[in-house]
Amino acid sequence: DYVDTTGLPLSTIQDTIDWALEMGYLSETETHWQITEKGKLFLNDLLEAFMAEEDEE
Repeated sequence: DYVDTTGLPLSTIQDTIDWALEMGYLSETETHWQITEKGKLFLNDLLEAFMAEEDEE
């Protein structure tokens, strides 16, 4: 669980999660997110999106 592991609120990554879902890089259930086949093909882009948020803090 992101919040338990990092101590940060989910809002710190929500925009990136929403973007990744919209791009088809992640799928979502009630309990978790999972990388899709498309997300595996664009893994560098997906990882960079999360790293960019870290740089902005």
